[in-house]
Amino acid sequence: MLLHLIAVLSLAEDAPPVALGRGRIEQILLNLTINARDAMPAGGSLTIGTEAHDGGVRLTVADTGEGMSADVAAHAFDPFFTTKGEGKGTGLGLSVVYGIVERSGGSIELETAPGAGTRFEIQLPAAPAFVAEEPVPAGETGSLRGVTVLVVDDQDGVRALATSILEGHDARVIGVSDARAALDAIAEHEDAVDVVLTDIIMPGMSGIDLARHLRSERPALPLVYFSGHGGDVELPDDGPLVHKPFTPEELAAAVADVLPAGLLAGR
Repeated sequence: MLLHLIAVLSLAEDAPPVALGRGRIEQILLNLTINARDAMPAGGSLTIGTEAHDGGVRLTVADTGEGMSADVAAHAFDPFFTTKGEGKGTGLGLSVVYGIVERSGGSIELETAPGAGTRFEIQLPAAPAFVAEEPVPAGETGSLRGVTVLVVDDQDGVRALATSILEGHDARVIGVSDARAALDAIAEHEDAVDVVLTDIIMPGMSGIDLARHLRSERPALPLVYFSGHGGDVELPDDGPLVHKPFTPEELAAAVADVLPAGLLAGR
């Protein structure tokens, strides 16, 4: 059966810059569009729009999918809440979106009903003085001094490369070869780990399954994923995905972008 999924963009040219980095905005859109796709198994349309509103920007993401009942909608932003089958979702996608928006000083509202689709309206504050964020020049992603990164990858070469890149940005790196070792490292170092960078496809426990285990103990722990595989990979909904091969700037920026500003030095 051929499904028809239509995406419509309605973007305002006069909207001011907002107080969120590109990676955070991509994370919001990725989570909301994945949810919209899953809500339209028989096809439908997705509309993404922006407009200047209330001194900032209103971002709207709406689908024509199955919609939610009032009971489901009431828990939509709760961590680990999901209506998907076992193994098909972490239940963290919308809670991650909610957290990003709230930390930015914005707000998010949900309108939905069974059979009537779902509409998210996100109000984001403008960046101070409406100053556009300058692109970060290559090699100037900034310092990760004081940040401890747990790198999980079964390929020695990739793990060594990631370690070299992050240490070059002043991070402390703990490298392990599989998910079980990652859990042991988290237990050993307790709250010292600030962010986990994990491959998705690994022998034994995958990076997605590792994330589910970590979230049960530390729900707020920032996660970054990387993968060299194609569309047959389960996509994460609680952290950015860096594609292999990656540049040093891409990797360092992805790690920096998920961290609270107070942890970063020199940015």
